[in-house]
Amino acid sequence: MCSIFGYYSKKWQKAHIIDGTKRALEITKYRGPDFSDYLYFDKLNLALGHNRLSIIDLSPKANQPMGTEDKSLWIVFNGEIYNYLEIREDLINKGYRFFSKSDTEVILKAYKEYGYEFVKKFDGMFAFCLLDLQKRKLILARDIAGEKPLFYYFDGKNFIFSSELKQILIQQIRPIFDFSKVNFYFALGYLPHDMSFFKNTYKLPPAHMMIFDFESNSLHLQPFWEIPSFEKSMPEKELMESISEILKKSVKRRMISDVPLGAFLSGGIDSSLTVYFMKEAGAQKIKTFTVGFEGSSKNETEYSKIVANSLGTDHTEIIIEPDFEKALEEIADTIDEPIYDSSLIPTYYLCKYVKNYLTVALSGDGGDELFAGYIHYLSSKLCSKLSQYMPCFLRKIFYFMGSFLPEGYFGKNTLMGIGEGNYGCYTNQTQIFKEGERKKLIPYLNEHETPLRLKKALMEKYSGDFINKMSYADYHINLQQILVKVDRASMMNSLEVRTPFLNKDLIELSFRNISGDLKLKENKTKYMLKKLAKSKFPPNFPVDRKQGFDIPKDFLVKTNLMAKLKELPHVNFLNEKYITNLLVLQQKGKGNLWNKLFAIYFFKRWYLKWIE
Repeated sequence: MCSIFGYYSKKWQKAHIIDGTKRALEITKYRGPDFSDYLYFDKLNLALGHNRLSIIDLSPKANQPMGTEDKSLWIVFNGEIYNYLEIREDLINKGYRFFSKSDTEVILKAYKEYGYEFVKKFDGMFAFCLLDLQKRKLILARDIAGEKPLFYYFDGKNFIFSSELKQILIQQIRPIFDFSKVNFYFALGYLPHDMSFFKNTYKLPPAHMMIFDFESNSLHLQPFWEIPSFEKSMPEKELMESISEILKKSVKRRMISDVPLGAFLSGGIDSSLTVYFMKEAGAQKIKTFTVGFEGSSKNETEYSKIVANSLGTDHTEIIIEPDFEKALEEIADTIDEPIYDSSLIPTYYLCKYVKNYLTVALSGDGGDELFAGYIHYLSSKLCSKLSQYMPCFLRKIFYFMGSFLPEGYFGKNTLMGIGEGNYGCYTNQTQIFKEGERKKLIPYLNEHETPLRLKKALMEKYSGDFINKMSYADYHINLQQILVKVDRASMMNSLEVRTPFLNKDLIELSFRNISGDLKLKENKTKYMLKKLAKSKFPPNFPVDRKQGFDIPKDFLVKTNLMAKLKELPHVNFLNEKYITNLLVLQQKGKGNLWNKLFAIYFFKRWYLKWIE
């Protein structure tokens, strides 16, 4: 795991580009503390930089930027290619020789052999830039799920790419703030797909490759993979066997490491199955970690203990009464794009503690999106069925009733969802601030391009049932926010996190061959995974509970979040009276508004640091 950076300019000279590259590497040193270097290519006026966290092949031969023996190809790479040994063997059989044991060199020589098709061969999490000096092109690519970040800036005179947004923001180009994206953040809690808060600045979307041509000074984007449409659901028995076989293979591949490796274990199904298959793959005395909260009613480490005892892991319970106020400050100061999710705090603490023992940890992220694990799948399905049998006037009454309930009240989203019908059932359950609330928060809101249209467009693009359509939208929006959270929390502590559920074969199986009726069955979320877990764990393992590393709401009080929010200076386009009203409602206990307040706090902290 690392950070990468590249800077090409038709405007600035060598000294400026090198200085910008050095500063970009220094500001993300925590992502790769083991080695840092850059190369300047005089004929192109281009610099490539890299910070390395050594995971595979710890020798200097695997340092980056890395070039081929003839110096015609160069690469900076962040991530891991889990099937690199198989690809390496194929290339050796074709006559290639290797000077290192790294997966980085495999990428270089795979490109040499297969051209632009090379990226389709990789099972991994990755963001890289490959320089082809003979063709005078840069080839950038990002993994199919978007586990590893990759930003870029292009204004016709400057092209910059980076692992984190702040590496671009500290440059003298000074990107312009894009107000239109505020609407998306307060609806979704994150900017999905290619969006960023700055003009001419984008994320390379997951499963995309981008080519920058020095001759024409142009960019070309193209997808190299897409989620398949639904075809036919397999029988339950076959599905169980396929899921088990794919997960076992995926976990085994993700255990390749030259440094200490273990796993997060929340006691939920996804992380428990991950650890189970680690043992199946032959791991002995797996180091597992879970986080709990001293004195909290949500301290459920007993469930992770059941799994740990069952599998005989070397288990550590991290029971914390941490300085949440300090953690909140540290995270807000480091993260360069706002994220609403308060579970950033326990994830950060977990990674900080685990780093004392490991450099690589496996997690269960992705299972909820692939197998319908969220409660909004159940409620949205119920709303959708009810709305189908209601006349229009009755749906309007339900919507009217819901709209008058105070914010944060139980049932508000359900009533409004029934009133809006099929897609509304889902979108109302999965927004932080609904459209009417956003208009109160942001009086000058422009609704020309709305987050709801984005979600609806995603659901309409996928040809499958309603449950799978929701899953498809969550994969492209909710999962992206989770992956950013995990990437930043882990990388702040120089820890690599790997996600076996985000394997291409499992993703394709989930969307192509598992119907919504098998993902959501007997009024149970994640039916297939629960059935699999029942076959693997003792009878006292509670398969019907869901637990992640969420922060208990009573502990949010200890962050002094409300006081901190009051202390922050005003942001000119946010309605401070509305924010004050939310604070008063929360203080009086009228609704659960913590996510809204957390989203506002993080946005204001970010805006005041990076914009004002």
